[in-house]
Amino acid sequence: LTMNGFDDVEMAERQMFYYYDEAKIHSISPTSGPSNGGTLITIKGEKFPDLSMNLDEFMCVFKSTSLNIPDKKTPAKFINSSTILCTSPGGWGAGNIAIVDVSFNGVENTGSNHTYRFFQIDRIWPLSGPASGDGKRLFVI
Repeated sequence: LTMNGFDDVEMAERQMFYYYDEAKIHSISPTSGPSNGGTLITIKGEKFPDLSMNLDEFMCVFKSTSLNIPDKKTPAKFINSSTILCTSPGGWGAGNIAIVDVSFNGVENTGSNHTYRFFQIDRIWPLSGPASGDGKRLFVI
């Protein structure tokens, strides 16, 4: 590293810089899950680099489309150049929608427009019924 174009600055630790192709997200699955988080999401795309050694920087980013809150981030797991796994974060209200994105360096994101919807189930009624199903309705609240 140089500050004036001539003299090198000594760094306490050697730092590596990695170049990677621009990745693209094609799909996420599933596209919805409980508001308390914990759902394993598979992200499919192309040109995903294996930067899993940058554990603090390689993450899934959830950007709310309806709430004025900071982005929520969860660690990402590299499977191969077309598949990444991550877990949905908790702390969302029912009906909230977030754009799911991936950051390989903790600063820039892929620019995804794929959304994930958070839901919440408080109870079902009735709590029992005949094994035949008999065509009755089950209410999910």
